[in-house]
Amino acid sequence: GGFGTFDELFEVLTLVQTKKVHSYPVVLFGVDFWTPMLTWLRQTVLEGEGNISVEDLDLFFVTDDVDAAIDFVATRTRKGNR
Repeated sequence: GGFGTFDELFEVLTLVQTKKVHSYPVVLFGVDFWTPMLTWLRQTVLEGEGNISVEDLDLFFVTDDVDAAIDFVATRTRKGNR
């Protein structure tokens, strides 16, 4: 949850966004923890500045449910999606 976590998260998302890596499902555990960042991404980075696209918000999955995370990883891996 520190700077290193955010650094690694955005590094991976950048690699997926720019198609440097494929089939790299990113799951963020802890809805309460990640919601403020998601709000900032949507309101400031997407809507306010236009620095990301709506599709970029689909590069990761936020959940508190282990089974949902497993399904997300399995589906993304099987389909070869980003």
